[in-house]
Amino acid sequence: ARDKLSMMLSLLTVLASTSAFAPRATRNPPRTRRHFTEVPETLETARFVRVDPESTDDKPVLLALGGLDGSPRVGATNWKRLGEWFDVRALVLDPSDRSSHGDLVRLAAAAAAAAPDGQVHIVAESMGALAALGLALARPERVASLVLCNSASSYARAPVSRITGLLPRLPTRVYETLAPVVTPIMGRPGWTAALGEGLAAALPRETLTHREKALLRTGAASVNDALKRLKAPPRWASNCVLVASENDAVLPSVREARRLAQLIPGATVRVERGAPHVLFDAANLLDVFADNKLLPSAPRQASN
Repeated sequence: ARDKLSMMLSLLTVLASTSAFAPRATRNPPRTRRHFTEVPETLETARFVRVDPESTDDKPVLLALGGLDGSPRVGATNWKRLGEWFDVRALVLDPSDRSSHGDLVRLAAAAAAAAPDGQVHIVAESMGALAALGLALARPERVASLVLCNSASSYARAPVSRITGLLPRLPTRVYETLAPVVTPIMGRPGWTAALGEGLAAALPRETLTHREKALLRTGAASVNDALKRLKAPPRWASNCVLVASENDAVLPSVREARRLAQLIPGATVRVERGAPHVLFDAANLLDVFADNKLLPSAPRQASN
């Protein structure tokens, strides 16, 4: 998979760097500062949704923050499993969403504050792990446990960071045909089926441009700066699991998990053998919680 990624990086860099393949300026008008800095009091395009509408408030809240596509559907099987124990609330980012990293941290903080006991458990993957870490470092009292899967805090050091920002420069017809090339590198066959209309529809070019800059690049820089300022292990450190895919062809996740464990004394590293980047689809997250004693004492069923 790494060889395929290397070949794809080389090919797409040439294509995206060629002016003939750049989209016309009139297609995508430049965004003003307002798109990126002004945050409405209620973010209509970014929200946490209760995965099981019949879930009740007597269960502890689990916030689930996914990757670049912004869809909670990729982890549907895991949310069903974890829903026996938690009130799972998954982050949804509409394709039109232009939230900043700080916006998502504040959104997660608000969701945590609104939880019945003012605390949440968190499971987050890739880009979502940046917002999760941002919340955990800024408001440690709001976090009961933290499971980070293939954290994108390593983004700036990953080869993929050299190409992601160039992809939106490809013409639409080329961009839309990338999914069959990209998806096998990122996850198990068919992992994007849950996205419905496909990866290109969930992640239009303009959206990828924004998320690469505002969420991935800026988010990674922000959490890494915060980690450098960490003076003592956070209160949630002993309930933190850093999960890394052995065969992650997108990010150097095993190395990053070990680096984060050095910065967060007490955190546990778990390597998923043979797993690809998209762990929300490939891993059994209930096992991760159970093996690390992060589940409530007993599953709570809805009362009749």
